[in-house]
Amino acid sequence: FWSPRCKKDVETLERVQRRAAEMIRRLEAKTYKEWILDMSSLMKRRTQSDMIAVCQYLSGCPRNEGVELFSKAPEGRTRSNRCKLIKERSSLETKEKFPDS
Repeated sequence: FWSPRCKKDVETLERVQRRAAEMIRRLEAKTYKEWILDMSSLMKRRTQSDMIAVCQYLSGCPRNEGVELFSKAPEGRTRSNRCKLIKERSSLETKEKFPDS
């Protein structure tokens, strides 16, 4: 679940991706503007991959990544919604769950 939070890190990563896209673009007939229009932003791709990871966790995917981040509601209280999460109260345990922040 790595994701750059600082604007400087995001810009650096996008700059590297832009350079890689330019190197590939030289092999194709597309212009740079056409190439960028087909490419989604870094934040959109990160959000999409995070949503996919949550859906995989809720559907019972065998990977155990992120198990401690979510708490599923008991089966009897969800009106047959097996993917419902418990809204936990916030606490100051962020250092334990997110050591890099």
